[in-house]
Amino acid sequence: MLIEKICEEIVEVNVEVKDMEEAIRKAGDILLKNDVIEKESMNDIMDIITNLSQHIIVEDGIAMPNVKTRIGYKDLGIAIMTLKEPVTFDEENGKKVNLVFGLSASCTREHLKAVEELALIIDGNNIAEKSKSCETKAELIELIKKCYEENVKKSNDLE
Repeated sequence: MLIEKICEEIVEVNVEVKDMEEAIRKAGDILLKNDVIEKESMNDIMDIITNLSQHIIVEDGIAMPNVKTRIGYKDLGIAIMTLKEPVTFDEENGKKVNLVFGLSASCTREHLKAVEELALIIDGNNIAEKSKSCETKAELIELIKKCYEENVKKSNDLE
């Protein structure tokens, strides 16, 4: 499960970046450092993402750069970053992002499950705004897990 992979090694807070490309590269670096993608995968990500930047904004203030599973993706992984200053991810609409979730998965099923779990983290929790007050990795992890648990509970209550 994706939520079980969330730890300080995959989280960065108040990251300084100048633009969308640098934010995506830094998220990719976290995935690379944690050995869930190969270095060659970064070029693949950048080629696709820069052409589809408006499609990676999943909620106000939140971007989720990810691509269809390809060679070079070794394992399920996530990178989570808050940005010191929001950067524009959608030039056409002027949409800015301050919270970035980078995903990797070794197969399509794993990728779709990760996206589903990520939805449980961000759905209706105003997490982009709340994450701005997180000054440490531990605070951001606590916020993410709290949002996830609240949505899992809501989901279970509906059943």
